[in-house]
Amino acid sequence: MVWLLVVSLIWGLSFGLIKVSFGGVPPGFLTAARLALALLVFLPFLRWRGLGSKTVARLMLLGALQYGMMYYLLFNGFRYLQAHEAALYTITTPLFIAAWYSWRHRYWHSRLALAAAVAVIGAAVIQFQPDKAFSGWTGFWLLQGSNLCFAIGQLYYRELRNSISQALTDAQLFTWIYVGATVMGVGFTTWEGSWNTWQSLSQTQWLALLYLGTVASGLAFFLWNYGAARTAPGPLAVMNNVKIPMAIALAVTLFGEQAHWERFIPGCLLLGVALWLGNRHNRTC
Repeated sequence: MVWLLVVSLIWGLSFGLIKVSFGGVPPGFLTAARLALALLVFLPFLRWRGLGSKTVARLMLLGALQYGMMYYLLFNGFRYLQAHEAALYTITTPLFIAAWYSWRHRYWHSRLALAAAVAVIGAAVIQFQPDKAFSGWTGFWLLQGSNLCFAIGQLYYRELRNSISQALTDAQLFTWIYVGATVMGVGFTTWEGSWNTWQSLSQTQWLALLYLGTVASGLAFFLWNYGAARTAPGPLAVMNNVKIPMAIALAVTLFGEQAHWERFIPGCLLLGVALWLGNRHNRTC
């Protein structure tokens, strides 16, 4: 679970950076660019031997869904939302994990669902800003589609990793995942006709894109699924919302921002309760 904490720290810096740096950039181009950079990081690990065409196809499909489709919906959502709204609307991911895991096992895991619900409430207590104007439902539903794609991808990778030879490393598997994700991103960019966007990017945007593509996407997605494959569903669901207090803690520590401690502390306590409930589900499932 330590890898999930590391990634939560990395992602804690990403929401504001996307909104500030890429507010007017077409979502298809941003999807393709970030995922292509992620693919470049893992390209040295590309292997075919020992995988087979069926496994490669499943890995590419996973990448297309968990990263390609997820990113396209996420970046489209940013066109309608403020950065704080986008961060808030991602907190439903634990519910999708609980629902998908129960559906796959044809059994309703009530403790997992309870842990996920408490994690959502805890993150909402921290993140919700009642004084801010509501931007509308379009961005909200786009973010829910994004959350669903990411939730399914995490659980599917857990299953897939267990069915593939342990002689193959996660890095070798992830190369094909990023191939599928990049192909999906390229498809969206072609559909939008936004290939010329690269000509209008500033040097600052290129630097931000380089960081987001290689670190926040390439390294962080790999570490997240690496940790997800080795973490029980209960703690995994809850950890999806740990990025919220992490982002606030970083903002306070690094940038001197003010935190609403009357919401932050109770929300963190609720996330702690959710993690305890998730671990109890792990022992009983």
